[in-house]
Amino acid sequence: MKTFFDGIPEGLSESARIDGASELSVFARIILPLSMPVLATIALFVGVGVWNDWFTGQFFIQNEKLQPAATFLNKMISEASFQSMTSSSGNSGSAIQNMTETQMELRGVTPEALRMTFVIIITTPIICVYPFLQKYFVKGVLVGSLKE
Repeated sequence: MKTFFDGIPEGLSESARIDGASELSVFARIILPLSMPVLATIALFVGVGVWNDWFTGQFFIQNEKLQPAATFLNKMISEASFQSMTSSSGNSGSAIQNMTETQMELRGVTPEALRMTFVIIITTPIICVYPFLQKYFVKGVLVGSLKE
């Protein structure tokens, strides 16, 4: 962000100050609209990082109904992997009786299929948000390509 703000010509803010604009007005009317590409990029990176974070939900949230999607799907994958390991070892007698309800639902589903489902479910909201932010990325590339 610092490099982007350093690239904004000082003459823009000077001319606004000569016209009587305050510092807040210069920031709100000139600097902030010009910095939308960098703000959109940072917002997308932070949003993707928070959306894909399963560990925080696993560690801090005790109520399973409030856990984020990434935490729930990671738990499903772990249970399916554990189930496939126990079923391949041949302990089918007492292991089936001790299975939880979620494990019974996952019976016959491979961990690879769950991983692919996990990828689709987790990426869908990001793919839906990206087109709205794409215009700022294109604008940022065009502004960066111009030389003075």
